[in-house]
Amino acid sequence: MNAGNKIKNAGKSIYEISQDQTGTMRETLGKVSKFVYELGNAFSGMDNLEEGELVSSKLPTVQEFKSVLKELQKLEKM
Repeated sequence: MNAGNKIKNAGKSIYEISQDQTGTMRETLGKVSKFVYELGNAFSGMDNLEEGELVSSKLPTVQEFKSVLKELQKLEKM
């Protein structure tokens, strides 16, 4: 799925940006990039699902989302 690949590429771009940062910004952008990449990976693989396999099994968890959101909120306070 083309849209999924675009999302994965966005995750890669965020990771590259994170490598130019330091400290909390670097760590947070690294987590965001991983989350975005995993989201794109799940969407891009929708066409390749096995019978009975769910897209939701490939998506990042709600806990991962909450963790990324919490990290971004910390950055906003800085």
